[in-house]
Amino acid sequence: MNHKHFVLWCLVLSAALRLLWIAIARVDQIYDWQWYYGRAASVAAGQGFQERGIPTAYWPAGYPLFLSAVFRLVGSHVLVGKLLNIGEWLGASFCTYKFAQKVFGLELAARLAVFLMSFHPNSIAWTSFLTADMFLGFLIILGSALFVYAEGRWTYLVLDGLVWGLAVLTKPQCFAIPAILILVFMREKKKSMFATALVLYLLMAACVVPWMMRNKRVLGKAVLADNGGIVLLIGNNPNATGRNFWDERVYPFLGDLGVDEKHLHDDKEVARDARARQVAINYIEHHPVRVVELWPKKFVALYLSDVEAFYYTLDVASNFAQRDRPVYLGLRILGELYYIGIIVLFFASLPFVFRSARLDYFVGILILLYFTAIYLVFMGDPRYHLSLMPFIAMYAGIGAGCLLGEYGTSQPFPHS
Repeated sequence: MNHKHFVLWCLVLSAALRLLWIAIARVDQIYDWQWYYGRAASVAAGQGFQERGIPTAYWPAGYPLFLSAVFRLVGSHVLVGKLLNIGEWLGASFCTYKFAQKVFGLELAARLAVFLMSFHPNSIAWTSFLTADMFLGFLIILGSALFVYAEGRWTYLVLDGLVWGLAVLTKPQCFAIPAILILVFMREKKKSMFATALVLYLLMAACVVPWMMRNKRVLGKAVLADNGGIVLLIGNNPNATGRNFWDERVYPFLGDLGVDEKHLHDDKEVARDARARQVAINYIEHHPVRVVELWPKKFVALYLSDVEAFYYTLDVASNFAQRDRPVYLGLRILGELYYIGIIVLFFASLPFVFRSARLDYFVGILILLYFTAIYLVFMGDPRYHLSLMPFIAMYAGIGAGCLLGEYGTSQPFPHS
């Protein structure tokens, strides 16, 4: 653990495991991931952001636009996206290490966080799919790390603003994360706080406004994405379970705009999203108790399990599970046990964090709470917490240090 190359070896082994996985688990892209690949390939081929010749902005564009830029250079191959997944997770792991090292000043905890990230089973399985969640996780922790290392250096802040702009294009809710970082780390520097916020948010606007203008021109509405109403309806309707589903339990609520998954992307997607949002808001207004009662179910759906990538990879997208069911079940058990261990270590860190009474020690928890609150309003899905794993892992690293006796009650708190 104290070896000078410990972090490097974790990253090397992490890459090796993920390369081995994509070599063994060869699956086709399905669901959202096929859509992302299709849009990226379309843009790379000069055909625009469209589906079947119809302009679209159904899911956020950040990830497929990023993929398209790479596809232009090396070709529109799914393998390219999988290799990018590996790079993104390695980058997220290293940024987790640097962020924890800088904010907490706990070298052992930072190293343990890298270890937990490197061998996280579910993220290894997710390497098979071109998922925006892995890309988003990298952007969030990269943006956070750049922010804490900026320390007034404008080059860092400019780069950070561009990272957060891409993050907002990937998931619009990310717009508030820079504000959380500013309030936590710059609350005593009022002038610097204002200047930093101005730079970051102007650069974020420079990234997202052109896309919104494009959507205004081709779709008639300046939106970042037009599936927010759909997602809100999925989580707030008489048949809602707190989980993600898009089927005949939802279609009727959209009236003449209701369609199935195969025909969702057409020239009515803006109107459909607006109808869904209105129906959902009406339901929330008239059934507030039922809406609140769904929050625990959404929370459970978000955090209880951590093996959905094995399900998609080895069951839905291939026949591997039918050929060798024990291997499939064994990997699911391994993934769940690993995740349970991380969650136990996460909670083990909380007494240390609360005892510190330092606001900067709570920054990751505040970010976790922010995203959790959003998902309670919309819906829960286990893949959503993949992008939050860097923060979960860094607190788990602190928890492991506490259990090892490194951060005892009589030990003074380090200064970052």
